[in-house]
Amino acid sequence: MQVVLDPGHGGTKPVGGSSPNNAIGPTGLLEKTVTLEIAQLTRDVLVSIGVSCDLTRDSDVNLGLADRAHVARDGGADAFVSIHFNGSQNHDAQGTETWIHPRASTETRSLASLVQGGVLSATGYRDRGVKEAAFGVLNPADHARKTTACLVEISFLDIASEEQRLSSGSYKASVAQALAQSIYGWLIASGRIPTFSTSLEALNRMPEFPEDGFEMLNGVSSTGDPELQSEVLLRNAESCREAGVFFAGDDLSLGQKVPNASETSTCGAITKKIKRTDPEFANLVDNDNADIVFKDEEGTGADRMMTSKLKAGLDNLAVAVAAEWAGCKLRVTEAWDEDNEHAGNSLHYEGRAADVTTSPVDASKLGRLGRLAVEAGLDWVWYENAAHIHVSVKK
Repeated sequence: MQVVLDPGHGGTKPVGGSSPNNAIGPTGLLEKTVTLEIAQLTRDVLVSIGVSCDLTRDSDVNLGLADRAHVARDGGADAFVSIHFNGSQNHDAQGTETWIHPRASTETRSLASLVQGGVLSATGYRDRGVKEAAFGVLNPADHARKTTACLVEISFLDIASEEQRLSSGSYKASVAQALAQSIYGWLIASGRIPTFSTSLEALNRMPEFPEDGFEMLNGVSSTGDPELQSEVLLRNAESCREAGVFFAGDDLSLGQKVPNASETSTCGAITKKIKRTDPEFANLVDNDNADIVFKDEEGTGADRMMTSKLKAGLDNLAVAVAAEWAGCKLRVTEAWDEDNEHAGNSLHYEGRAADVTTSPVDASKLGRLGRLAVEAGLDWVWYENAAHIHVSVKK
C-alpha cells in the first residue's frame, strides 16, 4: 500500500495554480510551514507501522496542483491526502472540514469521512463536514483510477488560540497521529492491508519459501509444501493466542478483551458523570453518521452523544462493517448514559464508551465485529456478552 501526503502551498511564488501561502496566524505563523510539519509527522507515524508514504514536497518549495496529483499517480498511490489550514475574512470562524471532488468515488468518500472524524478527535473543534468542490489537486483526471484523494482543512489558523496551540509539538503530534490512524483504518477497511487470514491464503498459493528468514522464525525448512507451511503458521498462531497475543485477523472470542487489561488501566478512570446541564456536556458531539443505526431506546438522542474520539472510532468501524458485510450497518445500542443504567465507574457516563452490534442483528457476526473494532482504532474492545461488543476510548 502506498500513501502520498501533500503539504499545502510552499515556496515564494505561485506555481500551476498553487499559491505560496494562504492562511496566516495573528503573529505570523504561515500555513505552508505548519502543513509541512504535520505532513512530516504523519508520514513518520505511517512509516513506523509499515505503510509506505511519500510527500509531494519535503521542503519550502511550491508545486503546481496537477504536479502534486501526479506524484500520487506516478507512485501508484492508494490514498492521497492534501493538508491545509483555513482562514476567514472576519477571523471569527473555527472548525475542521474535509473536501472531495464532485466526481469522487465511493471509496474516496469513505476515506474523507474517516479523515474528517479522525482529525476532529484531535482538534476538538466544530464538525464542518465533508464537502465537495472541484479543487485542482483532487481532479480525478490527474490521479490514477485506484487513488482516493481528499483535502483536509485542519483548523482556522487565523485564530490566536489555534496559532498558539500549533506552537505545541504535542498538539501537532496528536493531529498527525489522528490523521495517520484514519488513513491506516481506511487501508484496512478497503482491503489494502491484508489480515492474517488473507496472508495465510496467499501463503498457501506460494510454490516455495525463501531459504532465509522463514526457517529461522518458524522452524521449518523451505520444502514448498503448502500444507506443512500452513500447519506450522497456524501452530505458531495458536501458541500466540494462548499467550494472549492478538493477531490482526483473529475474530474475538466471547469474554476476550483487547488489550488484555482492565478498561480503567487502558483508557483511564471516569472523572464525573456528565449531565446535560454540565459544562462538560458541550464537549460531546452528536454523531449523525447515516451509516450507523442508533437504537435510541430512550428517545432522547443520548446514544448519539459521545466524545469526538469515540465518534472517530465508530465512524471507522462503520466503514469496516459495510465493507465486510454487504447490506449491513453498524448498530450502537448504548453510548452516553444519562439514566444511571451502568456501574458508577462506567465510561458511558463520559461518552467514552459504546455497546455495538450489527444491523440487521446477527450474533454470529460479533466475533468478527470485535476484530474490526480493534482494527478501527478503538482503544479497548471487549466481547462482553452474546448481545454486543463493548468499546471505549482514552480521553
